[in-house]
Amino acid sequence: MAEDKRRRSKYMAYGSKRKRGGASIPIGRQGFLITCDGGRERQCSRESINLLERYFEDLGGVISVAEDENAEGEQAAAKSSDASEKNFDELLKEEIVELRDKKNDDWKIQARFVSSETGCNGVVFIEMVKASIGPVELAESIVRMVASTKKSRTRFCMKLLPMEVTCYASAEEVKIAAQPLILKHFPAEAAEGTKFAVVYEARANTGLDRMTLIDAVAQLVPKPHAVDLKAPQKTIIVQVAKTTCGIGVLSGYKELAKYNLRQLVLPPEDEEEKQTKEEEEEEPEVSEEEAEEEKQ
Repeated sequence: MAEDKRRRSKYMAYGSKRKRGGASIPIGRQGFLITCDGGRERQCSRESINLLERYFEDLGGVISVAEDENAEGEQAAAKSSDASEKNFDELLKEEIVELRDKKNDDWKIQARFVSSETGCNGVVFIEMVKASIGPVELAESIVRMVASTKKSRTRFCMKLLPMEVTCYASAEEVKIAAQPLILKHFPAEAAEGTKFAVVYEARANTGLDRMTLIDAVAQLVPKPHAVDLKAPQKTIIVQVAKTTCGIGVLSGYKELAKYNLRQLVLPPEDEEEKQTKEEEEEEPEVSEEEAEEEKQ
């Protein structure tokens, strides 16, 4: 009986036997932070990859693989010239190594989306390789399609949050990683400013100060762009999971139910009620200094 309890606890949503302590989101990558019910991480990962693959192909996505044909031709010529100087055993070993490397490269190309454990219950990370379509564009197309058709196409996935970059979860590292994104989405030379808000959420991390990170990100946004907590045109999401931070800049975040696939398929009255409740519990925030500047 005791053995059965220990075995079952491994598969419970909040069982203490599940080993998640060493898992973390890879740094310097792009992808998707996806939430689900606790204990459904594996199902969520498989379902998410299938969903992303389908829309990636529908949008005509192409993986960005840098290939230098001239370099390959030079390497082939060099191999042929060296072949006469090597014996059969050496040539055979080189051929085996070359075939093994090619197999690994082919697998990397085929694996456009790779799941990673986050170490947090009910949260998975799907890494996306560099491609002609970025995670924000892909996630937004999925969310808008779900919103228009009212068909979720998923059973386990809840929030689908695109992460344009990941970094170590510290104020300094977040500033370094976020600056290129900020300049991309909020150019200083823009004729008209964009209203924005910053949304911060942390999981399994109590060592970071919420307002410190929000200040660090908000202060990177140049003029003429301004804070608007009620109706932002773009929302900078900062998601911390253990020691890793993911950053993304999304359009229509509030209008699209915070990219929650489940909520998007609710009837209008239920959706409005749930949206109001969530807004009361979690309000996007920026620094007091930025808010005061907006008032002036």
